[in-house]
Parts: sequence; C-alpha cells; structure tokens
Amino acid sequence: MKVMILGANGLCGTSLVPLMRQLYPDTELILIDPDEEAKPPVIRAEPKMDNLVTFLKAFGIGKGDVLIDLTTELTKLDVMDTADSLGISVINCTACELDRGAMSLIDLLDPELLLARHEWEVPHIVGAGMNPGTVNAMLGMMVEKYGKPLDVTEWELDSTIPFKWDGEGFATWSPQEFASEFCDESAWTVDGQTVHFIGGPPVKNLVTMQGGIGAICQHEEVIKWAWLYGCKAKYVYGYSTKAMNAIIKNITAGLELPLCRKLEGRVPEGGDMIGVRAVFESGERNCIISAENGSDQVPIGSNATSYLVACGVVAAFAILMQERTAGIHWPDEYGGRWVGFIKENGLAHIEVDADADYNLQPTQKPLELAEAIEQE
Repeated sequence: MKVMILGANGLCGTSLVPLMRQLYPDTELILIDPDEEAKPPVIRAEPKMDNLVTFLKAFGIGKGDVLIDLTTELTKLDVMDTADSLGISVINCTACELDRGAMSLIDLLDPELLLARHEWEVPHIVGAGMNPGTVNAMLGMMVEKYGKPLDVTEWELDSTIPFKWDGEGFATWSPQEFASEFCDESAWTVDGQTVHFIGGPPVKNLVTMQGGIGAICQHEEVIKWAWLYGCKAKYVYGYSTKAMNAIIKNITAGLELPLCRKLEGRVPEGGDMIGVRAVFESGERNCIISAENGSDQVPIGSNATSYLVACGVVAAFAILMQERTAGIHWPDEYGGRWVGFIKENGLAHIEVDADADYNLQPTQKPLELAEAIEQE
C-alpha cells in the first residue's frame, strides 16, 4: 500500500510523518508539499484539481491506496470524488469548504441533498483531525455508554506561550485562518438543525474559563453533533488571559500574527488541552485530551496543537485499514475504538469521565479586557 500525504511539510504533516513511520513502518509514504523550505524526502510539488488524476497516477497511487489531504487550497469534496473514481480512499481534517465555512457540512448531512446521497466506491474518513476528529470520537464514546446527549460544550485551552515571549499576539496554527476565525466569522451556537447567531465575531463574544479567556466560535463538529443527536452544542476556544488579550489587539489592528512552533533550542511553554462536556439524562460527563509542547513526541517544526491534529489523522488511518464499507465515514462512528487507539499507543494524555470545572462565564469586551490587564 502507498500513502500520499499532501501538505506533508506543514504543521500537522510535520507531526504526522513520524507517527506514521513509528506505527506503520512498512507503509510506503509519498510526501508532497510546495513549501520552498521542504527538504527530501518531501517532494516539492503542488497538485491542482485540474491535474489531480495525472498527479496521482504519476506517483503510482491507485486502487487500494490512501490519500491524506492536509491542504487548505484544494476543494475537499472534489479531491474525494477524484480519488474515489480511482479507488483511492481519502482522509482529511475537515469536510468544510474554505470559502463557505462550517455550515457547508450540512450538504453532506441532509439526506435530501444530492451530496448526501452520492454513491461512493471506496471508504473515506472525513473531518478526522483533532477538532473535528478526535473530539467527535470522544463524544461518540460517551454516547455508546450514556445515550444521546442533551447539551454539548467543546472547550479548548491553548496554554502555549512562545519562547522568550515579547507580549505580542501569535498563532499556533495557520495565522490567516486563525485571524479569520476570530474576527471575520459570526459567533453562533447550534440547537438541533437550528443555528443561533449570537451577533458579532468571536472576539466580541468572550467568556472567562478556568485558566484564561475563551471566544465562542463556529466549528464543524458543533454542526455535526447538533444534527446527529438533536442536541444543543457550542465551541469555546481559549488562551491564557494575557495571550488572548495580545492576540485580540493584534488581529483587530490588522497586524499579522507570527506562527508559534517548536524550533531547535526554542521550545514554547505550555500546550493544548481540549475537552468535551456532555450533559445526558443521567448527568454530566467529560473527556479531555492534551499534549505539551515540551514533549518529545511533538517534533521540531510543529507544536502541541498540530500534534493533536496528527494524532487524529493517524487514528483515522488505523481505522480505515479495517473499514470495508464504501462511503463517507465520520469519527463519531468509531467512538471507543478511536480513543482507545490513541490511549493504547500513548500518543496523547486522555482523561475519561474527568472532573472538568472549566467555569465558562460571560466576560468583558476586548478593550475593557486590555485595560484590566494593563492595570494588573
């Protein structure tokens, strides 16, 4: 079997490649990335949709092989459709289209729509990173035991602080997409098939949380949960108070955020922790996954946030090797199997039925928050 990884030199790819080599040493990896800094064995190339068939065939990728799509430029559904026509399975980290946002996922969920009824030739696993991805599997694991949830809150606290931090804003994943998620997209929560717009972007919809400040963001997995289980769902994305303040000041001023990652002799502090809190008829349940930037598992060139995404992708690959049913498959389907793979291989720290007192409460607006910090 051959596995082609598109975007192999990016943050997620940098973490994914060593995981694949560690867990699947006999799998032939073909690593593709257009980045000028990419070095062998990464091949500097950039496939386009109009030449994807030729591109895949040129590297001998065909029936029974796997394409891992970590790109932001290629249209996800077009990649899947093209690969499927050649008998190639696809794993990606999102099923949303970049120009349409999280609600584009509905096109794959509504059985009355053409895309949801498309007949696929081979199995694919979509939305298979961290969030979406492992968080979906964590909730799926709880659903296996407790039934459908009534209310789900996903929370993320990125405690990363850059090496010798100068107090400026930063990003732990794509700076452009991160800034857009915080400033250009409407904040909303979901209840079943109804989206509730709160008004304004995430930076105007802040909540305090244990260890920092969070912003209410739209996200693919929130749509999936509400649609799948008929529940309420929301996502709160947080940083430490001072880091969040710096991030908000920079992105609202239109300044470019530098990317914070692990470099030789320059290891960021902290890490990333993501929790799923679900309310069932029997009570509240929690599951948390986390990784530290200082861990030896997080390679140079990546960070804890992107490493957790890579853990989800390699878990998806493990499951895909056993999946024989053609069609689109979601992490939600695999629950305990997915989470168990990560735990059993010691890829990340996971707490099941954790005592998660994240204490989410409405907080001040960004300007007031900045002034409060300056007075400390």
